[in-house]
Amino acid sequence: MKPKSFLVEKMLATISNYQMIECGQTILVGVSGGHDSVVLLHALASISSSLSIKLHAAHLNHSFRGEESDGDAEYVKELSEQLGIGFTIEKIDVPQYSKDLRLSHEEAARIIRYEFLTKTASSIGANKIALAHTADDQIETSLINYIRGTGIDGLAGIPPVRNQIIRPLIDVRRKDIIKYIKQTGLAPRQDSSNLVPVYTRNRIRLELLPYLRKYFRSDIDESILHLTELSKEDSAYLNLEAEKALADIVIESSKNSVILDHNKFLEYPLSIQRRILRMSIRKIKGNIKDIGYIHIHNIIKLIGENKNFILNLPDNIDVEKMYDKLIVGISNDKQKEISYSHEIKIPGVIEITELGLIVQSAVIDRDGSTEISRNLDCITIDINKINPPLVVRNWLPGDRIQPLGMSGSKKLQDVFSDKKIPMSNRKHIPVVADQSGVIWVAGIIMADFVKVTNSTKKYLQIRII
Repeated sequence: MKPKSFLVEKMLATISNYQMIECGQTILVGVSGGHDSVVLLHALASISSSLSIKLHAAHLNHSFRGEESDGDAEYVKELSEQLGIGFTIEKIDVPQYSKDLRLSHEEAARIIRYEFLTKTASSIGANKIALAHTADDQIETSLINYIRGTGIDGLAGIPPVRNQIIRPLIDVRRKDIIKYIKQTGLAPRQDSSNLVPVYTRNRIRLELLPYLRKYFRSDIDESILHLTELSKEDSAYLNLEAEKALADIVIESSKNSVILDHNKFLEYPLSIQRRILRMSIRKIKGNIKDIGYIHIHNIIKLIGENKNFILNLPDNIDVEKMYDKLIVGISNDKQKEISYSHEIKIPGVIEITELGLIVQSAVIDRDGSTEISRNLDCITIDINKINPPLVVRNWLPGDRIQPLGMSGSKKLQDVFSDKKIPMSNRKHIPVVADQSGVIWVAGIIMADFVKVTNSTKKYLQIRII
């Protein structure tokens, strides 16, 4: 039996260490046609029988380099056929996509590539998607993140496994890739764009790392890999602790919001607090893209001031402190700016279209049997004490009400604060008013001047559903 190459042995160790692949699984392999992905496909094919796995190659033609890109697609097709592996090849005009959405070429290509791989994996029933990132990519990524101002998570670099994605070559150096190509006689394609120091990663590979090796440490690559390994271990531990803390302090969680116990949040160290916030944002947003150090720093700073606040973050995410709660949720600009006013038909039915609610009103002669309602969605008042027209509208700054049983008036803003109603919810609560003032804040408070007394002749019952 022919002995396995060093690269294959290294790859097998990585697969085993991170439990990347199970017997009988179908693995979709992303293949660009370049050195790393060609070696990944070839190396996995050499052990597919022993692992009892099925391979399928996937290539996306980004249309960046014209005939050169078409040549890459043809090469992947021919290589897959030679290896007896099924393949899927798709061509997409990524430059146009980038232009239409005003994204960089790198970002547009990344989005399209992952969408293509996920879609293809689903269509063929693949269990995992194997990508060809190497230890050298790990080094470059760690430096990129450091330059951008990252924390420990960023220094940990590329995760070997993330959900469906696996990276079997993550512990393999580029020099071992070259050696494997020479040993096997493979002839991968060369992406000419990789040779030009235009993109950040290219400049790091072609300019920064050679400079560091020459003038600082000849073994700087190993030093950075040690840093990523240590960071990965520390990051995993801190994330585990933060997950425990998040479970301890979460009051309520849904797809649109995470509500945390503010007082319990303060009991945890700053490092864990930051991670709790990032985890909460990721749960709502799906990722933490565009959420940087300054955003988390500002949240922590505002929390430290022990005042109620609402902070707008990128991608319509709000973080709000309301008394003893921290609320991370999706904001809706239309709802924030909601403004409505509808005259109530007496008797009759109207719709608050902005809120999707119905207002019903009925006039009832007093016969001594009518129940006086003052509950969450219905009130009964003296119809002769109102000053028409009667309207239902959103709360307006400056609104006041004379609460039932009180002689003086109170700002609705103070009523909301007393009831601990979040600022983001206040304009969504219907307010019923006449020309004399506020009569009812639905579900919260009713005015004294319209209450039913022994002299009341007719009731007006208003219900909001």
